[in-house]
Amino acid sequence: MSIRRSLLSLAVGIFFVVILLKRVSPGDIFNTIAAVDIRFAGAAFASYMIANAFRVERFYLLLERKIARRELFPIIFIYNFLNAVSPVFGVVSHLHLIQRTGGVSVGQNTSSFVASRIVDAIIVGLFFLVLLVGALGTNDRTLLMFAVGGTLGIAGIFFLLVVWGKRGVDSFKAWLRRMFGERPLFISFFRHGDDIAEGFLLLRQRRTLVSLFFTSFFVWLSIFASGYLLLRSVGLSIGTADGMFSFVFPIFVSLLPITSPGSIGTYEASLAAGLFLVGIPKTIAISASFAVHVQELLFVIIIGGAGFLYHAFQKKNVS
Repeated sequence: MSIRRSLLSLAVGIFFVVILLKRVSPGDIFNTIAAVDIRFAGAAFASYMIANAFRVERFYLLLERKIARRELFPIIFIYNFLNAVSPVFGVVSHLHLIQRTGGVSVGQNTSSFVASRIVDAIIVGLFFLVLLVGALGTNDRTLLMFAVGGTLGIAGIFFLLVVWGKRGVDSFKAWLRRMFGERPLFISFFRHGDDIAEGFLLLRQRRTLVSLFFTSFFVWLSIFASGYLLLRSVGLSIGTADGMFSFVFPIFVSLLPITSPGSIGTYEASLAAGLFLVGIPKTIAISASFAVHVQELLFVIIIGGAGFLYHAFQKKNVS
């Protein structure tokens, strides 16, 4: 990540923090954090660990059991920690640690990671559409049509990647160029489309797509459940669909090219926006967003520390 982009990301985070703190007092935030219900927080951490267990199982299958589960756990832990700091750090650490562990080719390592991220995006999109209807109601015909159309569109993209492979991706890129030209929004896809198609081709040959889909589904189900429990831990009496729907927003924001270090500011603003949409008062939504984010950061610090300690002991034993 360039220095200019890092500074811009930091500025974005500071901007949102300043805006939010103008609408709620720091004392309200500290009071919300101090009043966290440990029972719900503990259940949220347990759900978060279940999500990590499914992540481990996913890569255990994708990498054809070449790396033991006990070695994958610290890799996933370190990835989560560094990904919270910066998505670039997370990706680099994951690919590097998998490669250093040995037994996996560069192509298999990269294609497996890329394919898992694409399936993640597809599943999060499906969760969003289902939760959108669950949170905002089924009486709005336009909303239902949007949800059905979006679901069919996501299914179409998945079909394109799995069945047509490189030919389908090339056709899709050609259509995008005809319709929109070389717009910055699509540059990344133009550059990495072949890698994505190759990843799905390799996965199809290994017959791991079904396993990838189901393990990824349970990863995200556990993450959304953890998010809902965190909202309950800060005293919000909120429905399951409403709580999970609110959590889609910080997830989407984390996928943007510019997100602040640790997602500080951007996370709180996006979660508060989601909570406001489902009827939570503005000041309560902002205080709850800060309190939830503090807990999530503690989660990644705990497991990240465990991952780094594991690798430190491994290095000491080898030397």
